[in-house]
Amino acid sequence: MGTSVSVQQSALAVDPGSSVSTELRIRNTGDVVDQFAFQPLGDAAAWITVDPPVVRLFPATDQVVIVTIAPPRVSTSRPGISNWAVKAIPAEDPAGAAVAEGTVDVGQFFEIGAELQPVTGRARLTGRFELAIDNRGNVDVPVRLTGTDAEQTLGFDFDPVQVDSQPGAAHFAKIRIKPATKIWRGQPKNHPFQVVVEPQVRADAGAGTPASVAAPIVVPGNLLQEPIIPKWLLKAVLLAIALLLALFILWKTLLKPTVESAAREIAVEEVSAVEEQVAELVPAVEEAAQQAEQAQEDAAGAEEAAAEAAAGGGGGGGGGGFGSVLNETSAPSNFRLVAEAAAGASGSVSGTANPANTTFALTDLIMQNPSGDVGRIRVKLNGETVLESALENFRDLDFHFVSPYVVAPNQAISIEVDCAAEQIVAGDPCSAAVSFAGFTTTITETPAEGG
Repeated sequence: MGTSVSVQQSALAVDPGSSVSTELRIRNTGDVVDQFAFQPLGDAAAWITVDPPVVRLFPATDQVVIVTIAPPRVSTSRPGISNWAVKAIPAEDPAGAAVAEGTVDVGQFFEIGAELQPVTGRARLTGRFELAIDNRGNVDVPVRLTGTDAEQTLGFDFDPVQVDSQPGAAHFAKIRIKPATKIWRGQPKNHPFQVVVEPQVRADAGAGTPASVAAPIVVPGNLLQEPIIPKWLLKAVLLAIALLLALFILWKTLLKPTVESAAREIAVEEVSAVEEQVAELVPAVEEAAQQAEQAQEDAAGAEEAAAEAAAGGGGGGGGGGFGSVLNETSAPSNFRLVAEAAAGASGSVSGTANPANTTFALTDLIMQNPSGDVGRIRVKLNGETVLESALENFRDLDFHFVSPYVVAPNQAISIEVDCAAEQIVAGDPCSAAVSFAGFTTTITETPAEGG
């Protein structure tokens, strides 16, 4: 049994958003009828499709399949040379698989967007705006920022003036716009302006750089300049002056004489009433003073008696013991568990995350399936399943918990793998691992002072 493959063209070139295809010829060199499946490999594996995905061949026969590479038009489709490969796997003889290899040159594409916030700003002296620059292409594009207006009456201040935009990233620049002249009074004035985002062609961009990358992006905006002294301010000042003048005249002519007369009469009445109350309280005050003197004498006697008792007798003993003060020490901790199982069987492995007197807070875990096995994996804390996933869904899968799983002292953490019989390579065993990370906290009790 065996397999042979040959590719029509191994060196390919394609732009993101487009596709390129080549023919792959597969031949059954074995002596039985066999079925062949195809597995994409290499840096460009995520972009590869094979049509048809499965072929069935008689001995000593061959068939052509189409291998298509289509990188998406997104910033993660990095430009340059990437390796690709397609592995033809026979169902009857997986060990006789064959691999066809090649390279694909992914092209560059440039896509810059810009947005001004707010589009129309209001200000008396200086307007403040923010420009968002979004690089949707797959290469770095430095851009320079400038501003202009038709009347040449605005001053522009950019922070920063130049932005080195990265693929798939958004960058922000602050803009301060100041009119050349001030409006003290009168009507507001509109100042239309334009912010120019000018991409700079890099020195290492090469001759194939599209001319569109150098085309500037013009973002329109408007500054509504308002007068420094608003219309209502003068009216408000005049109204306040008139109100104060009216209140002053009212106080001097009506309120002040009436208040003084009424205050004089009330003061005479209140003084007379206070004098009568003071005369009534004199005997009670004298009696209270005598009682206070007697209380001071009694308190002095009690202090002397307490001092004598303290000098003559010993203090009562207090019980010792442990208090409720806890001494807590936290430290980072991590470990890794690997579980293996034969095809069609199950396997598990467990470990103790923390010894006695420690608590383990599980904050992060990474599930690893490096061989692309098929089956299921379960993570258990003290025998209870807390996470389960199919192996074919991932090669590396990480979880970060906002609220950690807390493992009590001496409780076990384990992983369990069910290996499916239908592996990509029949009969291969499953090998999966989980890395755990978190913090261990040591809790000890300290003796309390006797009381």
